[in-house]
Amino acid sequence: MKKYFLLLFLFCVVGSPLMAQPDVFPTTKNAKAASPCGFDYKHKKLLTTSPQYAASVQRNEQILQEAIAHSQQAGERSAMTIPVVINVIHLGEAVGTGSNISTAAANQAITDLN
Repeated sequence: MKKYFLLLFLFCVVGSPLMAQPDVFPTTKNAKAASPCGFDYKHKKLLTTSPQYAASVQRNEQILQEAIAHSQQAGERSAMTIPVVINVIHLGEAVGTGSNISTAAANQAITDLN
């Protein structure tokens, strides 16, 4: 059972870029093209129009780079916590039955990956 969830999780992680939205805006010639996620558009716009946002992004990047440099200088390999969202696609069954896996099973799949 664990192998099934691990395989499903890996398929979702590896296969998701294949199903990601293309970086194409719809045009009159190609009206069926999907528009990309709005994050990139909003992020680029805020970088050019909001000095506070641009400064915050730059400050966060600097903090990250300093932390990486510090850990490399110290020879440390520290554990990192990465937030994860698991989307379970199911057929409407109750949680823990059928294709609707339980929270414990999803957590176990993450534990197995660690």
